[in-house]
Amino acid sequence: MRSLLDLLAKKNDIISKLSVEIADLKGANAKRCPKGTIMAKCKGFVPEEYQREGYQSVYCDKCRDAQIQADYFWHCDCCGYDICWRC
Repeated sequence: MRSLLDLLAKKNDIISKLSVEIADLKGANAKRCPKGTIMAKCKGFVPEEYQREGYQSVYCDKCRDAQIQADYFWHCDCCGYDICWRC
């Protein structure tokens, strides 16, 4: 029983460290990219596809604010569109 609780605690720790939330598909607050795809709410990391291309930060495609990964931002995996929490 103890090892199961340890595994659950580790799982929850990993999830909280990633700090990734998927937008509520039914909610009015769901963010969509210009192509209409629902965006993921992210924090604290640069998406893997950006890292592969050599980028070390995320920029808002609306206001052009730099390094938005420090706060929550919205990201579309399909087209690479990103917006900061203010936009």
